[in-house]
Amino acid sequence: MRVLKDSGNRFKVAEIMANRIRIGVVGAGTMPQRAHIPNLLAESQRSTIVALADARVETARLVAERYGIPSVYPLSLIHI
Repeated sequence: MRVLKDSGNRFKVAEIMANRIRIGVVGAGTMPQRAHIPNLLAESQRSTIVALADARVETARLVAERYGIPSVYPLSLIHI
């Protein structure tokens, strides 16, 4: 995204969506599978899911495979 400054010292967005927003989903349980991931995928013109993290790595791998999410991480590696 490129941001330009106008004469009033306010910022204008020159290119609103030059690239899609890259999203990482934390959690691969029921709600992400039934609501969050499908809804994010429905917005594929604006975003793409690039990673999925969950404490249950095998579940995360299966969910990622089902939805075409390229990367899976164990939740223990995520520092919140």
